[in-house]
Amino acid sequence: MADGMQNAALKIFSAKIEELSDYQDIPKFEAFCMQCPNYGKKWACPPHFFDIKSFFRGRRHAHIVAMKIPTDTFAGKGGNIDVWELAKKITDMARLEFDELLLEAEKRHPNSLALFAGTCANCPEDVCPRENGLPCVRPEKMRQSLESLGYDVAAISEEKLGIKMLWAKDGRLPPYLTLVGALISNEPEAALAQAELHRLIR
Repeated sequence: MADGMQNAALKIFSAKIEELSDYQDIPKFEAFCMQCPNYGKKWACPPHFFDIKSFFRGRRHAHIVAMKIPTDTFAGKGGNIDVWELAKKITDMARLEFDELLLEAEKRHPNSLALFAGTCANCPEDVCPRENGLPCVRPEKMRQSLESLGYDVAAISEEKLGIKMLWAKDGRLPPYLTLVGALISNEPEAALAQAELHRLIR
């Protein structure tokens, strides 16, 4: 496990996709995405080249997975790095493991699809090829996020997983940072093996 991630914890909430419909507002969250510099510049980001409403067709269940990352290990290690930049560095580091965990689960469950926590975090390219009208260089590891599909991830995390999402504020890291992804499938049970959970839950 990456340095600083030893105390990270996973939590899972499973539900039928239609049960999460109250948390989806596509126009509202696309408007938020439009304020981000990644909008239209990364293949994982809106505007998407597919109909979001039909994205889940053929898959009935959503297994929402949150990774809670305590920040005390990183306190004072940022040097002159801006606190927002440090928070991004921490979450990008966590994404290396979180994304792989979801992709591993996707491989084991036919017709399932992983959704990452945010846009692409570990692309080998400095600039996404989308900016130049080119295809993704590694589509096998590129996935959309719940946010990009119009879901209120902060509300889902707090109300369904009991984890209030926190952000850097007043030049300080919060006590913890949270990644929220998902595995959508036709399987009603939590789709991550217990052995995998035990790697991270403390």
